[in-house]
Amino acid sequence: MKSKLKVIIDTDIGSDIDDMLALYYVSKLKDIELIGVTISGGYVLQRGKLTRKLLDMLYFKSIPIGIGREIAHENLDVIVPLQGKFWLENIVLEEISAVELIRTKLEENEKITLIGIGAFTNYADVFEKYPNLISKMDKMYLMAGVEMKDRKYIPSRSAHNVNQDFNSAKKLFSYKLSIYVIDKHVSKKCFLTKGDLNNFYFGDEAQKFIASSAFEWMKRSVYPVSYLYDPLTIAATLENKNYIK
Repeated sequence: MKSKLKVIIDTDIGSDIDDMLALYYVSKLKDIELIGVTISGGYVLQRGKLTRKLLDMLYFKSIPIGIGREIAHENLDVIVPLQGKFWLENIVLEEISAVELIRTKLEENEKITLIGIGAFTNYADVFEKYPNLISKMDKMYLMAGVEMKDRKYIPSRSAHNVNQDFNSAKKLFSYKLSIYVIDKHVSKKCFLTKGDLNNFYFGDEAQKFIASSAFEWMKRSVYPVSYLYDPLTIAATLENKNYIK
């Protein structure tokens, strides 16, 4: 029997709903075992509570959530997880360090796959603090903007995930890691329309929550659709491929 791919997902969930869609996608996959979620970006505690609510809906109540260090961003007031503003105070969240959660899972398991759909702060921090853990990681799949230089990926500020914490992105790409990249130019070819999202209201509790979250965000978004950046990162993980323009 083929063993499941053990993964940790690092996310800046909230605002745009592609992170929520990615977690929902993972919940339906038989080939992936989610062993932890870590939170990056700004307002990390609020984002962690949003993650807890969604994971509980997806019957992932035992999945631990690690909270990363807060990072400053010039557009932080725009990227607050708007979906949670009415009920965040009611969510109970055990505050575990993202770096320590990643360290523990890498030490306890053989060859973990790391998926990055948020800022790259937590992954850069864990390998800076525990460089010996690089050998415990199998592969890394990152939603990112990159340029190619001397046959190497160089992170580009054109992607939000990179721009949130550019120094951590540069640091992460400097390590000798097996990195697969999902470029935003490719992911922008895939999206959900408002009509697609309306259909979610006919689904389960999590789908309804995702739909209401999407429309809350789209009131403020400049885009008329929801791009599938992060679900495509999960797809690339399954296919063991780069998705680059």
